[in-house]
Amino acid sequence: MKAKVEEQGLVLSRDLLGDAEEVEIVKEERRIILIPVAKAVDPIEGLGSAPVSCGVPDAAVKHDRYLYDPGK
Repeated sequence: MKAKVEEQGLVLSRDLLGDAEEVEIVKEERRIILIPVAKAVDPIEGLGSAPVSCGVPDAAVKHDRYLYDPGK
């Protein structure tokens, strides 16, 4: 594939980028490389998506008590 470089630069087709939301641009001697940057997964977003059944009915409400003061 070839593309015309205009005065302002170059526009790439979205088809070439797939579902990438961000790319890293690396300039080497005679080439320019675009590397899709993986979307960072924030583990807090999945919090509570697979809760553990532990047989304690109020574990969600009083979780600190069970984690940090198991003797009570």
